[in-house]
Amino acid sequence: MSDAFTDAARAQRRLDQFELYVGAIYDYLRNPDRNTLDKVITTAHIIDSREGTKLSDELPKILLQLTIGDGPVDTPIKKAAWAKLLFKAQDSDYFNRLKKLSPFKDQIVAFVDYGMGFVRFHGDVNRLFSKPVADKGWQTFDCDEYVVVMPEPKPEDVQVFWTGSGIYGAKGPRQADPNSNRTE
Repeated sequence: MSDAFTDAARAQRRLDQFELYVGAIYDYLRNPDRNTLDKVITTAHIIDSREGTKLSDELPKILLQLTIGDGPVDTPIKKAAWAKLLFKAQDSDYFNRLKKLSPFKDQIVAFVDYGMGFVRFHGDVNRLFSKPVADKGWQTFDCDEYVVVMPEPKPEDVQVFWTGSGIYGAKGPRQADPNSNRTE
């Protein structure tokens, strides 16, 4: 059994390693050449050996999906791969830089995590609500409170990507119970 300091140091090491991995992917996507590809592969192998992960197993597929059809047309596979990458990198220093390279660069990207009856929102959610207030020249800090009202987005204007589940073995999104009264 380890103490809290050891656990915290281990968690920080994992975060630092993941940051190196995300940074290597960013460098590759920005400048895809042999050197940046080698950096991603090496970083994935190092993390796999230290942490027992399998990042390098999926790496060729992930990189292919992220770059498939580069140009003006983005495929559904490419968008789904970018959604998963951004979801994993949401707490990374590279999030905004990756988003600028993604098919979602000019859109609001929000992450929704439904877990055990609670919901958490991450990503550009703060910008979604703070920008209209700041655009009026009002403070968005220091105890001020506002109600922000905006039009409901049209379903055809919203893209939703399943990025995983906390339920072991889940292979895709589960269908909602049609008899449920839940409308969240």
